[in-house]
Amino acid sequence: MSPESAPSSLARASALASASRRVGACRSGSASAANWPSTKHQFDPNTITLEIRPILEKDIGKWYFSLNPDLTKSVRGPDRHSGLGFEPGLKISYNLTKRLAPGLEYYAETGPIDHFRPLDQQHHLIFSTLYVNASPDWELDFAVGRGLTGSSEHWIVKWIIGRRFKF
Repeated sequence: MSPESAPSSLARASALASASRRVGACRSGSASAANWPSTKHQFDPNTITLEIRPILEKDIGKWYFSLNPDLTKSVRGPDRHSGLGFEPGLKISYNLTKRLAPGLEYYAETGPIDHFRPLDQQHHLIFSTLYVNASPDWELDFAVGRGLTGSSEHWIVKWIIGRRFKF
C-alpha cells in the first residue's frame, strides 16, 4: 500500500480493536475471524478488503495476553495487485477486579508481507486502555493512543461500546 493510499491509523485501530473479551473470564486458546469489510472511498481508497485474523490469547492469573497477526488483502482499490498486508495487534491487561482491567494495546500496519514498507511509512500505535465489564450484557473499552512513527496519527482516543447477545 502506498503511503498516500494508506488508511487512517484511527480507522485501522478501530477495526483491529473490534474483538473484545470478558474481564474475569478464565480462558486460553485461540480463535479466528475472517472479515469482508467494505469502506467508503473517503476513509480508505481500498473499498473492499479481505481480513484474516487469528486471535491467540492466554490468561495467566489476573493477566491477559492476546496476539492478533492480521493478514489483509485488497480486493477493490489501488492496492488490489499488492500481496497480503501484515497488521499485527497485541494486548496485555490486568484484571484489577471482575469489572475493571487496565492495559496496553499495540497496533501496526507494516505493508505487504513480501516487502515491508520503510519504517517511516509504516503505522505503529500504542494505547493505554481501560476495559469495563459494565454488566452481563454490556462492555466498555476506552483507550488513548499515540502514534510512534511520522505517518501515524499523533494522538487518538477510541472507545467501544459492546452489547453481548445470547443465542
